[in-house]
Formats: sequence, structure tokens, C-alpha cells
Amino acid sequence: MQHCPVCGNTGFDAVACPVCGFDESLDHETYLSLVPLRSGALSLQGRRAAWEREQKRRQLDALEIVLESYYYTVDDDSMTLSRTQEIRIAEGSKLSDGVIAWSTVQFPRIDDMDQLPITLFVKRGDERRRRRVVVDNPGGGKTWHVGVRLRAGDHPEAELVVGTEDNFTCSDRFSLEV
Repeated sequence: MQHCPVCGNTGFDAVACPVCGFDESLDHETYLSLVPLRSGALSLQGRRAAWEREQKRRQLDALEIVLESYYYTVDDDSMTLSRTQEIRIAEGSKLSDGVIAWSTVQFPRIDDMDQLPITLFVKRGDERRRRRVVVDNPGGGKTWHVGVRLRAGDHPEAELVVGTEDNFTCSDRFSLEV
């Protein structure tokens, strides 16, 4: 085999693919079989789809989405930024396509802004990429939570979600590439 029908690897001459491990002798679509295959056996297309899902899942492993939060001090009648802190709001391995992964951290509601500019970081180990997203003010509630909704595809993306489970707004999609 010089071209793997599962992962597309080329330039090797072996029975088994060195990248994904597909064994050419298991290609029951091309070669004859001595016995009937069990019900539900994966076709080449099924194996390829399973391999692609695994690759996408691996892209999310060790991925973190971190929110930059701000702390203020009160001086007379005004507030001054005193420090920032990063708060992890989602782990890539726990994200599922289309499902909102809510953080447990509560934030006070903001009434005087129509849109909320939010800074977050997509991190994997020591690598990190800063993202700036804007979310419409969801209004309502005493406090808000922040969540992340995965939008799987060829290049995984996510949306930042702000509000409560019953009343929330979402940012535009942002890349999960670091």
C-alpha cells in the first residue's frame, strides 16, 4: 500500500499505515472475505470518518479557554482598575459540538453597556492566542455566567456565551487554533 485510504498518508510501502495504523489486509471492500462480516463492520468511509473525528477530538485535548477578568478599587466616587486575573472557563476535552459548557463562576450583571467587549485566551500548554469578542448585553438576572459553545468543523471554532441558561447572548465565532 502506498496511499492510505483512511488518513490519506502517502509515500510509504507497507501493509499497515504508519500514521493511522490501517491494515490493508482489512480492506474488505477491495479484497474477498472468507466469512461474512459482523453486522456494523466499518467500511473504508466509516473508518475514515472515525479517524477524522479522533483527529478533531485530539485537537481539543489540553486546550483551555481562559477569560481575562478585572478587579477594581473604589477611590472617592470613582473606580480604578487594580488588577486582572485569568479564569479558566472551559476545557477543550469537555466541549461537545453545539452544547454550551457553562463555567461555575458568577459575574455581576452590567446594565450600562449595550455590548460587552470581552478578552479571552485560547491556550494549549505554554502556547496562547488572545481573542477579543463582543457579546450583546443579555440583560436580566442578578448575576451572569460565561460559557463556551463548540462549533465543530474542519477548523474548530467556538462562541462565547454570556447570561443565564434561560437568557443568554453569543459572540461571533472565534478560532480555537493556538
